[in-house]
Amino acid sequence: MLHLPNEGYLLGGYTNSTGNGGKDFYLVKVNQFYETVWEQTYGETYDESITSLCETSGHKFIFAGLSTDLAKNYAYVTIVNTDRFGREEWKRKYTATPKSIVSRIIPTTDGGLCACRYARSQGRPRFKHVAAKN
Repeated sequence: MLHLPNEGYLLGGYTNSTGNGGKDFYLVKVNQFYETVWEQTYGETYDESITSLCETSGHKFIFAGLSTDLAKNYAYVTIVNTDRFGREEWKRKYTATPKSIVSRIIPTTDGGLCACRYARSQGRPRFKHVAAKN
């Protein structure tokens, strides 16, 4: 959840009800009265879920999450940039493990972004970072 001063909130997670099959990334903007302003789904044929989101300059949004196909032991950290209405502008994928979680994503001062990802391995978390620039 991201508070948008004087505008409401941006909520991210997943939905099973619409989209491209399985769980899909789900982003919804609500106003200060918790009424839906817009909502968008993003995804492919994998299971996807948003774990972190932030606002960037120009009232755009970036979210990160995991795309997985557990049957094939397949996983990607996916980072998506949207315009202020949730329309996808670009997407990046980075190889990961099915137990990875992006705990935080932040914009950098040079126009890029940094994401902190961790994965559990034999009961202990291992931390890694992902950096991207459009």
